[in-house]
Amino acid sequence: MKMNFKLFRMLLEILLLTASFCNAQRSNKCNPGSQCKPLSSCPQMLDILNSGIDSNLQIVRNNICYSVRSKTGVCCPTPLTSSATKAPEITIGHPAESVSLLPAKCGLPATEVKIINGSPALIGAFPWMAALGYTAPGRSKPSFLCAGSVINSKYVLTAAHCLDPNEIGGHTLSVIHLGDYDLTTDKDCERKSLGLKCFPPHIVAGVEDTVLHPKYNTRAKSSDDVALIRLNLTVDFDSSSATIQPVCLPPKGFNFRAFAGNRTPIAAGWGLTEHGNRSNILLRVNVPIANDTLCKERYKGKFVGNQLCIGGTEEGFDTCRGDSGGPLFMTNQYGPPFYQVGIVSFGPLPCGVYRSPGVYANVFDYRDWIINNLRP
Repeated sequence: MKMNFKLFRMLLEILLLTASFCNAQRSNKCNPGSQCKPLSSCPQMLDILNSGIDSNLQIVRNNICYSVRSKTGVCCPTPLTSSATKAPEITIGHPAESVSLLPAKCGLPATEVKIINGSPALIGAFPWMAALGYTAPGRSKPSFLCAGSVINSKYVLTAAHCLDPNEIGGHTLSVIHLGDYDLTTDKDCERKSLGLKCFPPHIVAGVEDTVLHPKYNTRAKSSDDVALIRLNLTVDFDSSSATIQPVCLPPKGFNFRAFAGNRTPIAAGWGLTEHGNRSNILLRVNVPIANDTLCKERYKGKFVGNQLCIGGTEEGFDTCRGDSGGPLFMTNQYGPPFYQVGIVSFGPLPCGVYRSPGVYANVFDYRDWIINNLRP
């Protein structure tokens, strides 16, 4: 008897999920907004499992609530009713939007998933990271002074001040490294139990065009600190494999505080560390969410709206110089995809000071502007 290959693969993966769960624990409680149901009765999880994207398997694995013999249950989002609040949505990319040039597949890391007190990221963990290299007059070797995020095959999202000569000391943005991890090597490798695993070389792109938000620096210094860089090449995400992939923008109707809850977003970059030197290796740090009142008090007249107040609740956990323009991102409670929620704008000096949070542009507030300024 012939069996559909996708169905066969799905059944095999269910067995693997069940086996891995049985080895770990017998039961899990589901979070509010979801209920424990048989996997076969949860269309959202079945769609994720049947998507053909290997990294999505972890989403289902994380949401197993019971396993009895060959039967598996998952925490399934509860349906929306007239009296209920909207249940969490699980997506594997941007929803279809006829006006958008955003990719359907986004926010998926290749691995399971200073920066002040940051730790090295795994290679491929954040494949949307872009390192912005600048050259000074009379010098050919670039200095990587800012970061950005890949949002589609032609565009990198960054901070407007990273394209402002007055803020970059007269340096010129000359190169953009995509799919890079260690800025000093052409090919990134990591040691595994079975030997050395090397990733494809990073791509060096140039700048075809830039677009700064029209209100940048008008409401206050560093207000509306958002910009787009159009690359001089088109990234082929399929051939780039896992080393270069776009991050997701927040979906319509997104609310950062409701989405984040008591969870902590992630920042990543090659900026200054607590030791005062720039990192050649991509670092990551979990930065806690602060109360907006803290930013209003600390940055009088500069925290003017469309911004996020992040960090400062703990000593030493922060982004710093060189991380500017880089993304602040997080998943929903079920795991990937990752959504970019902020852009590193400005913060205290020295970095990582208690009760001195950093300020990030709120990406959702600029979502329409970003989409409307993308060209094919």
